[in-house]
Amino acid sequence: MALSLNIAIFGCAGAPSEDPGTALVRLQDPLQGVNRRVQAAEEAVSAIDSGVLPSAEVWGALRTLGWSTSTPAPLRQRAVELLVTDGVDVASDDVRAFAELRLPTERDRVIVALLARAAAAN
Repeated sequence: MALSLNIAIFGCAGAPSEDPGTALVRLQDPLQGVNRRVQAAEEAVSAIDSGVLPSAEVWGALRTLGWSTSTPAPLRQRAVELLVTDGVDVASDDVRAFAELRLPTERDRVIVALLARAAAAN
């Protein structure tokens, strides 16, 4: 008795173009891969400049990711970097408060260095 199995494989030539408005959703989605979420963080910051996303929402998402030690390190580091650089337009008091609260218990040396550099620049 012969058994045949037909399998169809579908592929695509490249990644689909993402809507900049969905960058915030992809950034916060833990089911997305880390690299995809890092890319979404950068897209979300770019979407602020083009007026697609409000700065406060992007700041809140990045702050949440930067605050949580359960966030994968590459994503967390990039989120903090975007927060403390000119990536997100927020009041310097907000950045200072984030750094003052995060720094005493921060264990990630990359994040400590980012916060220190931001403090030295301001």
